[in-house]
Amino acid sequence: MNAKQMFRSEYHGSKNFMTPDIIEIRSLPCDRAAYELSRGKGFLSPWPLYGVTVLGVNSRGDILRLRNLSKSFSGRHGYQAARAYIDSLKGRF
Repeated sequence: MNAKQMFRSEYHGSKNFMTPDIIEIRSLPCDRAAYELSRGKGFLSPWPLYGVTVLGVNSRGDILRLRNLSKSFSGRHGYQAARAYIDSLKGRF
């Protein structure tokens, strides 16, 4: 199952209300995990909010929401921080 299929299967096309604009969905190096990078409007800030959502697949093929690895980033350098976080995830898998 590829990254887009994982997200479709788990979220059925639903968007995150905080970050509804999907920038990309990609697999992590192990192919048993994937991330979604998305963007939304900040509430108390003029800067956008970026979200990184992470999914994994266990040995039985079940999709797991890896909430402990999913994070949000805001502020002037939110996008760069989200990108740096994604790079750090690639080193974990």
